[in-house]
Amino acid sequence: MERGKPATYTGDKKAKMAAKTNKKWVRLATVFAYVLSVSLAAIILAVYYSLIWKPTSASSTAARPGELPAPANISANISSTTTTTNAPAGSRPFCQISRPPHPIFGL
Repeated sequence: MERGKPATYTGDKKAKMAAKTNKKWVRLATVFAYVLSVSLAAIILAVYYSLIWKPTSASSTAARPGELPAPANISANISSTTTTTNAPAGSRPFCQISRPPHPIFGL
């Protein structure tokens, strides 16, 4: 091949190159569509939770950001019965602590 002439391709070679270029554009378009859809969903959720959503009464009992929860009466939550085992000397006694049920799940 001489230096000044452009390369000439047969029909098969041209078709393969065109298909390869088309395949790259399809890949690029799908990646772009995926990133756009995920970003759009994130923006919609951010707008919804920052401007529209109002917490219900069950979730409003939790402390708001920046606030500390009200101190609990710890002595009232400790069961009056403690069990002792034949544990080695120096180990801590086992105390059973009763908790109030979870406000949403009831566990």
